[in-house]
Amino acid sequence: MVSVKELQASAENISVLYVEDDPDIREVIETFLKKIFSSVDTAEDGIKGLECYRQEMQDLVLTDIQMPHMDGITMAREIRTIRSDQEIIIISAYSESNYFLDAIRLGVSSFILKPVDFEQMYNALYKVTDKISRFRENFRYKHELEALVDAQTEEIERQAKRLLKKAQTDQLTGVNNHFVLLERLKSSDDKSLILLNIDNFSALNDSYGFAQGDAVLQATSRMLDHLRPNSSELFRLNADEFVILDDNTDIDTVKNTVKTILAFFTEIPIDPFDVELNLTFTAGIDIGHTQDLLRNAKMAVQEVRQGGRNQFMFFDDSSPFLKLQEENLLWVHKLQEAIEKDMLKPFFQPIINNHTGQIEKYECLARIDDGEEIFSPWKFVTAAERTGFLSNITKNMINKSCEMFADTTFEFSINITNHDLLQDYLLNYFLQKIEQYAIEPERIILEVLEDITFVTERNTIEQLRAFKEHGFQIAIDDFGSENSNFSRFLEFDPDYIKIDGSFIRDMATNTKSRAITEAIVTFAKKSEIKVIAEFVHDQTTFELVHAMGIDYSQGYYIGEPRAHLLEQQY
Repeated sequence: MVSVKELQASAENISVLYVEDDPDIREVIETFLKKIFSSVDTAEDGIKGLECYRQEMQDLVLTDIQMPHMDGITMAREIRTIRSDQEIIIISAYSESNYFLDAIRLGVSSFILKPVDFEQMYNALYKVTDKISRFRENFRYKHELEALVDAQTEEIERQAKRLLKKAQTDQLTGVNNHFVLLERLKSSDDKSLILLNIDNFSALNDSYGFAQGDAVLQATSRMLDHLRPNSSELFRLNADEFVILDDNTDIDTVKNTVKTILAFFTEIPIDPFDVELNLTFTAGIDIGHTQDLLRNAKMAVQEVRQGGRNQFMFFDDSSPFLKLQEENLLWVHKLQEAIEKDMLKPFFQPIINNHTGQIEKYECLARIDDGEEIFSPWKFVTAAERTGFLSNITKNMINKSCEMFADTTFEFSINITNHDLLQDYLLNYFLQKIEQYAIEPERIILEVLEDITFVTERNTIEQLRAFKEHGFQIAIDDFGSENSNFSRFLEFDPDYIKIDGSFIRDMATNTKSRAITEAIVTFAKKSEIKVIAEFVHDQTTFELVHAMGIDYSQGYYIGEPRAHLLEQQY
């Protein structure tokens, strides 16, 4: 809290005009002001306040909003026509939100909320008087400097200042830019950093246009500048992110600042282009050494967004989310190494014909083999998605699998992702490989995950049809999961259904799993689609699968994935 001595020192030689219609309140506040300021004038309404200002031109105007004859906002607007940079503090209540927004548009210096809290008044007065004092000091320094240098040196200095200010200022909002933030973060002092990310800002741009989006950012910046603590600085980090960097590292104080900001924007709409908008933010917070504050706050934003919007979170270096992020980063590097050093290999799991007992097919499964350990895709698939390596993995599997089966008669299946289909390279690549290895396309089965059947882009369905026309076979993997849609099969006519393993795994003990499996088998037979049961892990399950008339079985009871083929009869 600002002390009385600090406020008195800051308010030295500053005159103030106080306008309030309530005589009791006016008397109390006037007594307080006279202890701080050397010159205090008062008025009981806006008209008399304006008359007094025209006569004395006080340095600071402190005014209530609702008054007879002329309200505080109207008076402030008239004063600004006399002196455009006049420092004005508005005293308002939460119930006067419409006036409050008018005051913000007017660009007043600060706000004091009713009922008046003197700690809040101290801070508001100090903020404005310190600004006036610094302005006077800068003004005096400027003239002293101009007296010491010639006209050419003065012009060079002005140009340098403008360039420096431009380099340090966000051109859209006028607040400090990210370059200044990075400089502040080189400090050795502990600070608190609040990263505020506007929720769904891209949708706002899409709905209203970029010009309107810029207006929202400008209005947001002005409000954040009013709401931030006096000891802090505001920065615009990028398009929809703002940072408040504060010397105050008290956790409760920082938490209250964030709560105030989120509540303010939730309750009070902004209308920068005649459309009222209620913005929400997701906020990440970190307190401590400046070197890692921004990175940690970004991590907190990512984590809190897993649970929704309009929330805040302090960075926690022990959070499971952070550990998962670190693990994903390790797998990004591991995957890059695997591709560079050719450690990505196909493993082959046999599929038997339940009627003949013969191995007829193999599923080709991606593995990373670093010579010491073998890793399954669930370890590195997230890293592949983030780094754009999914297509590299698929091409690797296609090439090495075709090479393995070139001199055999087995059919073999390769898993295809939605990403592969959207890249629109698959058919040409497959055609090149079957020509290179002299493989009939009828021996290759494309296994697509069931969610691919939900892709709305017609190009995806057209690609699957094109594969069928060239003789390739199609299998729907994990059929029966929550995304099942029987009707979509009619669009590309699959050859196989692979029943979701969760039903096969416990069908011996779960009557619902058996009933669902039987329903899928009945549907498949009527549609003339072959059925493959995955996760056949023991003899009991195999016998149930066989009894249901399922055509093929796959699982550890039949054979686990290996780097070589099993040609023996089951």
